[in-house]
Amino acid sequence: MNTKNPLLLIPLLLLLLAAAYATLNIVKIAESQQAIATWNECRSKLIAAGEPLTLAEIEARRPTVLPENNGALAIEALADELKFPNVDRSALIPVIHNASRGFDPFVGIPQGAIEPTRTFLREHESITDALLKLRGVTNGRLTILSYEFLGDNPLEFKIRSLRQWLVVGKLQQLFVLSRLVDGDINSAFEMACAQFGVAATMRNAPNSKIWGIRVSTIRGAVSSVECMLRAGELKHEQLDELTKLIDQQLESIFPKDAMRAERACMLEMLERLASNKIELSDLIDDEFLSTLGPFTQSDIREAQTSTAKIWTEIIEVAEDPVKSIAVAERLKEEESLLAMVVGMNDNLMQWWMQSPTVFALFTASSYAELGCARAALAAERYRLDNRRLPKSFEDLLPDYLDAAPLDPFNGKPLSFIATEEGIAIYSVGRNTTDNGGDFTITKGEYTLSDIGFRLVEDTKRGMVITPEAHNDDTP
Repeated sequence: MNTKNPLLLIPLLLLLLAAAYATLNIVKIAESQQAIATWNECRSKLIAAGEPLTLAEIEARRPTVLPENNGALAIEALADELKFPNVDRSALIPVIHNASRGFDPFVGIPQGAIEPTRTFLREHESITDALLKLRGVTNGRLTILSYEFLGDNPLEFKIRSLRQWLVVGKLQQLFVLSRLVDGDINSAFEMACAQFGVAATMRNAPNSKIWGIRVSTIRGAVSSVECMLRAGELKHEQLDELTKLIDQQLESIFPKDAMRAERACMLEMLERLASNKIELSDLIDDEFLSTLGPFTQSDIREAQTSTAKIWTEIIEVAEDPVKSIAVAERLKEEESLLAMVVGMNDNLMQWWMQSPTVFALFTASSYAELGCARAALAAERYRLDNRRLPKSFEDLLPDYLDAAPLDPFNGKPLSFIATEEGIAIYSVGRNTTDNGGDFTITKGEYTLSDIGFRLVEDTKRGMVITPEAHNDDTP
């Protein structure tokens, strides 16, 4: 070959480039085929195990609830009445607003909020009367929720407003506090039971946002029980009923179906991407989309396999909060494989895409709150029988508790301490640090406090009224 003439090398170079391109395509095809085969194998195993992988399957699995047993219908019927467009934010105890998270009746209820609250409740007495009828409700099926939608874009899936569920829980809490201020603990007890009824209406809704509202409602119900035992004394039969309601929540708090729905939603979106029925731009905000490289067929199939494995692993341990926390911590890095979720369209993010870690943490928190409340009710029964509070869990075993409740965040028994006013039973919380029963929530530090229940001596009971006006900036 005459190497002195460079033009003669061009055909050879072109041939080499063509061969390299062909080899690269062969490698890409092989990678794509391997990714598809891996996903199909993963999918087949889940199907064989009876796991639902589509939203249609999730919808088909939802249990039927007869109208007369469906407490959700009563709340849906109140949707228009629960808008409260003219509420003066500065006038009320901060239960109607998001600021209620940092509100602690143990610190005190502002004197200036009491009369406006009474007036507000009188104006909406028809609503509170309807909510009181939810006492004893153990089930529900939200008709505003359906996973049936036409077309190929998951953005077409919509849930009508869930505002009524959020407002109902806060309105019930407001009712309880107002009745306790007025010395009517029995009416407060009726509404506290109805709070657990509202939580029960959401137990069969496999959706992360509704499940989150249920967790918030349970937190409010537990707070109401704590406030009642701060204000006065309940009878044995009332304590027994509350214990039964707490047990019902403990049995159904684990969000396996909500997790399955999250998994199905992501798998369906990825499947539609793979089949070119939707574009990545339909799901990803433009700003985030610009940071992504090419999203190939192999990437999509690998994402499906990763999604299925991550969610399935956490679903398998969902009913064990201690294991769930451990698995969620280990999966944090693997969740980064699904980083595209961070940039999802806001409309979609409004209803979907909680991470396995979020599910595990909030489930553990709710489990801890319920466990602390159940143990505190046992301690209150002990106090009624012995005219003093117990000094430790040992006083409660085995007549009042079968065993010391478990702290899901460290796998040890819940903490039990004496306080200046009585006792506190608590979990170390999400940061796994024992703060000595400090339940103070300050702005930006929601995850740093312990989670628990305070019980005071009978001689120190009564609602605390403070002269200070409410600060609407409460975190």
